[in-house]
Amino acid sequence: MSCLQLNKVSKPQGEVELNLGNLRRLREDYTTLRNEFQVPWNELPVDNEYYQTININDDHDITEGVSKKIELSRLRVQHDPLSLDDNTEHGNTITDLQTLETLITDVNRLFPEMPEYFINSLENRKRLIRILFNWWKLTGHSYSQGLHELVGLIFIVFQKECATTESFETVSFTKLENQVIELLDENFLEHDTFNVFNVLIGPVIEKYYKETSLLQETVKFDLRLFETDKFQYHLFKNKLKLDSTIWLIRYFRLLLIREIGVDNSVQLWDKLICFGYIQDHTKIDMTLLLPYLIILLLSMIKSRLIISDYGEALFLLLHYPIEHEGTSKPIGGLSLGASLMRFTFGDDSTKLDSPKNSKVDGGSYALSKKKSTRDFDRTRLEMKLAKKVNDAMKK
Repeated sequence: MSCLQLNKVSKPQGEVELNLGNLRRLREDYTTLRNEFQVPWNELPVDNEYYQTININDDHDITEGVSKKIELSRLRVQHDPLSLDDNTEHGNTITDLQTLETLITDVNRLFPEMPEYFINSLENRKRLIRILFNWWKLTGHSYSQGLHELVGLIFIVFQKECATTESFETVSFTKLENQVIELLDENFLEHDTFNVFNVLIGPVIEKYYKETSLLQETVKFDLRLFETDKFQYHLFKNKLKLDSTIWLIRYFRLLLIREIGVDNSVQLWDKLICFGYIQDHTKIDMTLLLPYLIILLLSMIKSRLIISDYGEALFLLLHYPIEHEGTSKPIGGLSLGASLMRFTFGDDSTKLDSPKNSKVDGGSYALSKKKSTRDFDRTRLEMKLAKKVNDAMKK
């Protein structure tokens, strides 16, 4: 609701209503945008499942449409949080058709673990493509792989909460109930997804989708990791020689969707959005806590990272051992979702220090921050030897 600038209005009689004025304006804006920047479905091969002809209204005033487009573009770009410093006009280097083909390729394989939302629904895929295509045309910035997963998650959340207004036509409701139905109207699923995506994606683009900014954020993360856990930092930089950029790019750009799964991401995003809104309601930044959450994720698999070599550590980071539905293998004694939630709320019971007496294939470690990296190296060697002995005994 904060993304769409909704608020309740209390009446003198004690009644409560929703102020939907801004929501209606945003929906009208997107309708205009979608009409002006039409997706070139007709340029695809005729046998393509997305192919369709474009209907042109003979009564449509072309000059009026152009003026609307210019006015809308200026209005949106002026206040758009995605404004970048560079003056590159990506529209000159890539055609509408090329962007459409890229979007189709990405959206066709979106969230294979939840095929009912996109893989098995052509209509939903078309909606998502229209959202991303219009965002690309509006902002003038290039589409980057990964954005489809971010907008896809928002789409799923809204679709789960949608209401079909036709089913309520014969029922009488109060004014507030009618406003809630209007808010959840399925006919505006695409509109609301676009507008929320456009609000939330700004800080993410600024920090993680520009090469220079991404490198800066990586350096900042390394400094935070050193301040939080010098042994983990020593392990990555000096022992494994692991460049953070290699694995952090996905953690940053996809906001942990691949690491913790869609369901956990929905719960986590809700907290991140609220925290960002509290810090600055004019520009919601859901990335503020992201580096610290990543450090928490690392701490939960530190036992396994310690006994890994370069290849094993990189594989572990790129295939984070999240518990999946139907399994009962929580990480570090807590489910991942619970751990992240407790950390987000500042619960002292969730620590980022080295777990004490953590069993790792027969080995254990318990190092305080007063110990040196040499002590850590010795403990790591003992744990790796213990693992080799255990592996040999199992054969």
